[in-house]
Amino acid sequence: MKKILITSALPYVNNVPHLGNIIGSVLSADVFARICRLSGFDTFYVCATDEYGTATETKALEENTSPQQICDKYHALHVQIYKDFAIDFDYFGRTSFPEQQEITQQVFLELSKNGFIQEKTSHQLYCPQDKMFLADRFVEGICPKCSYQNARGDQCDKCSALLQPTDLISPKCKICSTEPITKETCHLYIDLQKLTPQLSSFFEKASSKGKWPANALTLTKSWFKKGLLPRPISRDLSWGVPIPMAGYEKKVFYVWFDAVLGYVSSTKRALGSAWTNWWNNPDEVLLYQFMAKDNIPFHTIMLPAMMLGSNSKWTTLHHISSVEYLNYEGQKFSKSRNIGVFGDDIVKIGLPIDWWRFYLIANRPETADTNFNWHKFKQEVNANFIDNIGNLVNRTVVFCTKYFDGTISNLWQKEPLTLDFKKQVALNVEDITQKMQSAQLKNSLRTLLDLGRLTNKLFQETAPWQLIKQDANKANAIISAILLTLRDIAILLQPFMPSMAVKIFDQLNFKVTNFSGLLTWSNYNNHLIKKPTVLFTKLTDEQIESLQEKYSGDVNESSQIVSFKQLKIVAGKILSVSDHKGKEHLYVLKVDCSTGKSLFVVSALKGKITKDALLGKVALFVLNLSILEFDGVISEAMILTVEKKKVLEVLEVLASPGDRLTVGTNDFNNEANEGVDLALDVFKQAEIRVINGSLMLKDSRLVVNGQPVKTSLVLNGKVS
Repeated sequence: MKKILITSALPYVNNVPHLGNIIGSVLSADVFARICRLSGFDTFYVCATDEYGTATETKALEENTSPQQICDKYHALHVQIYKDFAIDFDYFGRTSFPEQQEITQQVFLELSKNGFIQEKTSHQLYCPQDKMFLADRFVEGICPKCSYQNARGDQCDKCSALLQPTDLISPKCKICSTEPITKETCHLYIDLQKLTPQLSSFFEKASSKGKWPANALTLTKSWFKKGLLPRPISRDLSWGVPIPMAGYEKKVFYVWFDAVLGYVSSTKRALGSAWTNWWNNPDEVLLYQFMAKDNIPFHTIMLPAMMLGSNSKWTTLHHISSVEYLNYEGQKFSKSRNIGVFGDDIVKIGLPIDWWRFYLIANRPETADTNFNWHKFKQEVNANFIDNIGNLVNRTVVFCTKYFDGTISNLWQKEPLTLDFKKQVALNVEDITQKMQSAQLKNSLRTLLDLGRLTNKLFQETAPWQLIKQDANKANAIISAILLTLRDIAILLQPFMPSMAVKIFDQLNFKVTNFSGLLTWSNYNNHLIKKPTVLFTKLTDEQIESLQEKYSGDVNESSQIVSFKQLKIVAGKILSVSDHKGKEHLYVLKVDCSTGKSLFVVSALKGKITKDALLGKVALFVLNLSILEFDGVISEAMILTVEKKKVLEVLEVLASPGDRLTVGTNDFNNEANEGVDLALDVFKQAEIRVINGSLMLKDSRLVVNGQPVKTSLVLNGKVS
């Protein structure tokens, strides 16, 4: 049996995880772990809170408590949040457990014995008042780049420049505010330069065999290209794993060095001596590691270096599943500013947890940074799940109960139509499970939704409500095939939406089963389903607008403004206008929006405005809405018009292609992210209007290059 070892990046213990943190590691790993278990693989999914380092010590200072108490408090909070998200760890530990010290010191001693540890002397800031060397976060001062007064010793929060404590102007000890002095100190380094040949060989083999994603390949290659240099592994702190070496009694291991071993120590705490069956077993175990992109080098270079340098028989990385960042409606998550949904908000919000799991996986930021968006959240849940799979369950169960006494039959085996349909389902199931087992989480969920649409298509095209009048057996065969397909869909939904899958199983009166139960249709002749009940309730505009307002920051901006900030609306010159070959009421516009290529826009302007009246106009286009397809023609943007009493006007502007629509008062600027696919609801929520011939957002005039957008035909009306 295949053995699959799964880790998710250790969450740092001193903060509350937000939606981006959750999809970036623990939720993605949980979905894959469930897939592996349902596939029958021997699976172990391990994680832990990362508890050592300066961040914990500084948090303890802020809260006037001890580092251990900080860790105890936040570890419990993390455990509860992951429980709320139905994250099913095999073990969730802590790096402050004794096993962490044992494993970390063992690896260090092996690296030292094998000649991969260096000792270097450097100059570091020292506080004469506290009689201690100051780690980076224990120093504050003026940023040398932007003159920000409260820059930290590792990074400036204002300009994001990476710093060394000695770079700061007028540095101060964060503990006592004393000005530190510069003093000589010794530190230990892992010699990555010496390990480069082994690391390079590991990278070439593992990245190819494990099919690493593009961001992991690109970032790791860039580190090799720059040249790997010795990296410090010791810090002048008290909260951390002690260094077992003479002269280093007052120092601890740098948190990055011990944190990546937290997977190993947590496995040891969970399994005892059997931990080696997972971590010292490269011939039988495949290691999958899940994280956001900022953690890539620690798992593709640092941890492999420690394992290779220790000369033990380690299980090393097979596949890394590294994602980009999830932001919140065009902004960064901020607990202090009440921007975004955090883990401890989920229970208070009260929506089914599977809606969150579904949305986050369906929009997993696998190739680019993406945005959480409330209106897209509603659209995904309502349209892609409830209207697709939820309604199919309901109407098929209702039909079966009404006409066939709620009984599934094997008549599908006698109909060419349903036999052929099962072959299509089988091909889809094979495709979905292959994508699942190769950790293509977003793609596999999207393909599963396509199976729902395929099944809906069978229901619609065969119209069993009419067919039953001519051929009851054929109608029975079709309904039975659909119900059996819904059972397969429920089986496949389990990793993504475990509680919703159970609801479908219960409605169809099937036992919950793993992937071995897929396509076993012939086993359910005369199977009796349960009477229909409403399984899923749609999200409403009122719910979404209330939540959007609540979590959009302490600045009391209306939902109109929040929505407008996300939209990228620019001037575009119409280069050509042609008829849509498949839809008589549509035009296809070729437009220059200064994006580097011409865009094609499908619009229902035919019959309302002539081609000649459109050709050459510079109008306004929304560029970051979801791309739509109209009978084989892709529409890449949306043209803005205003219409009232059957009079339609295209919004023309005196501008160059690419010039942006903004708010003239300068109270705020358009903050749309590039390349984000927003739901049409976001545009509708902005409620852009023409009032007295001027384009307006609430009480503010909208402008391009400072010039207002004016209309001449329609003086008042909603823009669409």
